[in-house]
Amino acid sequence: MEKERQIRFLYPPLMLFGSLLLGLFFNENNSLEGLICSIEIFKTQELILAILGGGAITLLLGYVIGTITILFLRLIFINNGGAYEVNDKQDFEDIGESILEYPKDKIKRKERLYAFVTYDHHFLPKDIHEWVQKRWSTFHTASNITTSLILSIAIGISLGIQICASWIVIVLVLAGIFIFHAHRARNETINMVMFQTKIKRSQAKQ
Repeated sequence: MEKERQIRFLYPPLMLFGSLLLGLFFNENNSLEGLICSIEIFKTQELILAILGGGAITLLLGYVIGTITILFLRLIFINNGGAYEVNDKQDFEDIGESILEYPKDKIKRKERLYAFVTYDHHFLPKDIHEWVQKRWSTFHTASNITTSLILSIAIGISLGIQICASWIVIVLVLAGIFIFHAHRARNETINMVMFQTKIKRSQAKQ
């Protein structure tokens, strides 16, 4: 698995676990102390096996969170054909002139995602393409973390963690920060690709 994808799958579960621990910390029933006591009764061998298994479960949970996030994004951008990678208000004429065999042909609405990806992967200079990839990775990581924070509340309730204002406020503030970060990363990525259509390739760094 690619290193960037591993990181994308690792951070959200850690944020989810951290949020649950925070909920336990604010729990008036002192569930955190009970959790610590239950860990202490594990034998060393059992604890090692639990840690090793926990690493695999963490990556698996990260993949599940990522899948849920993609579903949410498809629903949010349903008016855009479920394609969050492009902006419905964008003008694709410049991209069409660069990638289509007959430049006078117009890219259909349902083909915009394919046109955008084709231009990004085959017509952008390598350094610009790598920058775009990093910004998309930032977008996905921030989006996945937002999902994990929201899920932590639902999971916490199912585990019997008492809901308190302090926990909810902290989770919502963090989610808001990551939503803003994801929104900026997405806009900057899309705008960069569209800006590249204005640059003469003969003058661009190859």
